[in-house]
Formats: sequence, C-alpha cells, structure tokens
Amino acid sequence: MDYIPARYRPTLCKRTSASRRLSVMVVISDINQLDLAALLRPGDRLVVGQLTAEPVALLQQLCRTHLPSGLTMFIGAHTSGVLHELDGVHLVSYGAMFANAPLVRAGKLAIYPLLYSDLPEAVSNGVFQADVVLMQVAQCSQGGGLFWSAAHDYMADACAKARLVVAVCNRQAPVVMGAAVPVDLRIDYLVHTDTALQTFTAPTAGAIELQIASHVASLIDDGCTLQTGIGSVPDAVLGCLTEHRDLGIHSGVIGDAVQRLIETGVVNNARKSFDAGITVTGSLMGTRRLYEWAHHNSSLRLAPITYTHASSVLCRLHHPVAVNGGLQVDLFGQVNAETAGARYIGGMGGLADFVRGVRKAPRGKSVIGLRSTVRASASAPDQIGISTVVSKLNGPATLGVADADIVVTEWGVAYLRNLSLRERMAAMIAVANPAHREMLSAESRQLAV
Repeated sequence: MDYIPARYRPTLCKRTSASRRLSVMVVISDINQLDLAALLRPGDRLVVGQLTAEPVALLQQLCRTHLPSGLTMFIGAHTSGVLHELDGVHLVSYGAMFANAPLVRAGKLAIYPLLYSDLPEAVSNGVFQADVVLMQVAQCSQGGGLFWSAAHDYMADACAKARLVVAVCNRQAPVVMGAAVPVDLRIDYLVHTDTALQTFTAPTAGAIELQIASHVASLIDDGCTLQTGIGSVPDAVLGCLTEHRDLGIHSGVIGDAVQRLIETGVVNNARKSFDAGITVTGSLMGTRRLYEWAHHNSSLRLAPITYTHASSVLCRLHHPVAVNGGLQVDLFGQVNAETAGARYIGGMGGLADFVRGVRKAPRGKSVIGLRSTVRASASAPDQIGISTVVSKLNGPATLGVADADIVVTEWGVAYLRNLSLRERMAAMIAVANPAHREMLSAESRQLAV
C-alpha cells in the first residue's frame, strides 16, 4: 500500500484486549476442523467477502451448519450462488447484481441503496458494522505475507471493530501488488484451502453493441484514463481501442479485455499524472488467465474503495473517461441502473461515484452506453422492442439530472452537459429508436419545461 497516500488508506482501529477472542492466530489446514457454529453468537452481524474474493469454502460450511438465531449477513456482490441454499439468516447488500438477483426474487435479500464509496464507513461504523468477518486472502509464499487476493474493497474496514475474523487462505488466489493485508490487522483463524476462483466471460457482443462501442470509442482520445464496467458493451468498447495509444486504467474492476489491451501496449498508463505506468483497479473479474497474469504483476495495483472511488482522486486523473451502462435514460438524461420493469436487478454500485468524480476533472467525460430498445419478451425477438429512452423512468434515478453528460445508443451520441432541459429532450429523442421518436416527441410536449 506504499504507493497510496496515507489519507486514502483504510483506518484500522486497534481492538482492546477485552474484545479479542484469541491471543494468537489459529492456523487450520482442513476446513472441516473449523466449527463455525461454536464461534458465532445469536444476533451477530457478519460481513463476507464479495466478487471473486468470496470465501466460498466458508460459505459452503455455513450452509451445512446449524446456525445461531438472529444472524444478519452483508454479502456485497455475491457471485458463487452458494448462499441460495442458506436459510434462517437475514441477508443484506447494496445491489441485486450477479448471484444476488435470485435472492432478491425469492425475498431473501434486502437492498440498501448506498454509494459504493459509502461502504467502508457502513461496514466499520454504520448500518452493517461487523461483529464477524469471513474473507479470502492469498499468501505470498509458505509463511509469507497475506494479500487481499482478487478484490481490495472494504474488508479492512470491516475488520476494524469485528470481534472475530476468519480468513481462508486460498492457494489459487493471486497475490496482487498494492493489496497487502496490513500487518496490524488481526485474523483469528486462518484456514488453508485450494479453491478455484469464480470466472466470468462477457457475453458476445452483437451488431448493436458493436455499433454502440464504435460511437463510444470515438469519444476516447489517446492518453485518456479509462474506467469501465464488465459486460458486452464495455468489452466491445475496449475491443474498439486497438489503434489507440497511451491509455490508462483507473477502475473499480477490470477483466480480460483490459488485460489484452495491456499486453498489446495500447494501455501503458504512460500519461497518467499520478500512478504512472500502473493499472489501478479495485477488483479482478475474468478468466483464470487474468488471475494468473495478475499474480505478482508489478504493473498492476489493487487499491481500496477509499482510493479507487474517491472524488478527490478521480478529479485529478488525466483526461478521464468513465464508460458505464444503464437500463433506462429519460429525456433529461437521468439514468435508471437498478430496475427493469417491476424487477430490481441492479444497484447503485460505483456508478455515481465515477460519474461525479470524472466530471470534475479537466476534460473528464462520463459516457452512458445502452441499446435504444430491449425485447418485450424472449419469444418475440423480431419485434422493435421497448424503448430505453423514456419520458419518465419506471425506477429510481440512479444518476440525477445534474449528473448527465454523454449518452450513446446505436443511433448516435447525445451530448447533454451544458444543455437546457428542452435542448436535452431534443438530443435524447435523436438517439432513440426511430420507431419511438414520434411517441417521445408527443410525450415531451407534455413536460412543462
């Protein structure tokens, strides 16, 4: 963590001896020797690792264990699906992405609409303050230092006041620079495991996604610093950048598409005003090849949320461009990234953090890319579909009217910043599907602006 200024590092609170469960760390070679039920107390609040840093072996044991009553578990972005079999525990998170979606549909998961940048405080002192932390780490070598493996988010903050910290030391987890577990962070039980990390492959981009990506790529200049999400459109955008030069990466997550650009020299972080030569991300989500490439890679750094998503950092990036998606955009540029119809399938995540941060940077751009329509049903693939450009969102405004910057569909680019509301309506109708423009024009005339 030496490359991260001290003010952006997680703050660790030393626990008093009265709160400590053990005086030394217990190392266990067989997870079956760990009796989780004996360690938990009724009413405990648990925080577990998320994304590709899920402690899968610990979660599997939880599902086989008779647990105390009244447990609450903050699961973040659950990916393995193991918790679908867990009953009797109140599950909470900040969104319905990945394997969280079935839990929401089943009524097992409560969503709290928090900014990603708010999560460190939430798990250390706020609504999700942890009594027990279950996490995954990697080890540099037998007996060497511990690292946060494939995600460096809020786990150090969660551990700060926790009564009990249990970590699986996964032999298959990569050791990534910048993600060393602080030496003064207390781990009560360290369980050695050998479990493959979750892998992710973005869906193949179709003709529409490729057209969107082409428009977005035209907005990215050589030397820009990029933030992207994971999915078919972000991967397609990255695939369109093969002729660019000197790009940088500062993101919450990267996948195989970023790795390919680094290997071909398109991304070299050469023009960054800080972290020069270094790709900065909060987590890794991709194939096994990505994790092997990240292992001991000196040009890659995992950084905590307090650095990756901090407005004070983002506003200083060199010509940053944030490329993200949404489910709907209204005529004023507000974005719904949380609900599709009556279903809650997304979340706030880091979207607002990156959008607001990069818009404050000199020549910073925030780009929202989405299809102009979505299919009404899987059985009607040839229909024009439902417009994603709408006069009124049918869900929360994940991004508000003051956040609007650039919206891209397969029909073109709408530049919304510094436009009046009436001018924005015209710009948005111009990138809507032609079959829906007349309807949107009529609806726009009903808006008193």
